[in-house]
Amino acid sequence: MKHITSCFSNQLINLCQKAYASEKWKTVIADFLGAPLNKHIQLGTFKSGKLVLIVDCPLWASELKIRLPALREHIRGVHRVALNAIEHKIDPNFFKPL
Repeated sequence: MKHITSCFSNQLINLCQKAYASEKWKTVIADFLGAPLNKHIQLGTFKSGKLVLIVDCPLWASELKIRLPALREHIRGVHRVALNAIEHKIDPNFFKPL
């Protein structure tokens, strides 16, 4: 019997892998930051060693900024990822909590 992925195109497999990776990083970030901060942050992008987080308001952006060094070290150390930078942007319209 064939595996289900044998029916998928390479493009679809690649898309599924990216979606899985995105969900993984959402969980890693949300677990590390904890409540209530993780309710105000959304994963923007994570590619080429740059992580972009979207925050829903300036108040939570300030809290995130304080925690960014620890998050960076956590990702680099525990998850062994080459992370060059973490950026954050404030956008109340782009919000789906982690």
